[in-house]
Amino acid sequence: MTVCEQPGVREAVAMTYKLEQIWMNSAAAAASDSSDDDDQFGKSALYRYVGTREGVYRVYPAIRIPLKYDPTQQPWSVDCNSLLSRNAYETVL
Repeated sequence: MTVCEQPGVREAVAMTYKLEQIWMNSAAAAASDSSDDDDQFGKSALYRYVGTREGVYRVYPAIRIPLKYDPTQQPWSVDCNSLLSRNAYETVL
């Protein structure tokens, strides 16, 4: 069975794609609203992450992730998955 054939993966990809589109549109809108040449928005990036229990992981803006990286084994994912009956998130600064 390929990754895409595993239960829930296609749905998670579709859901996270929509979220990534929101991130991209909000970043573009913020950049276009900036008329001040001294604005710091373009000089730094706000990274956004989402991981699903199916193992789908998106980062915006894109970064290189090692092929063997498994987001489901990360402490933040394990913590969130322990709260499956709730909407869970974790902020990492």
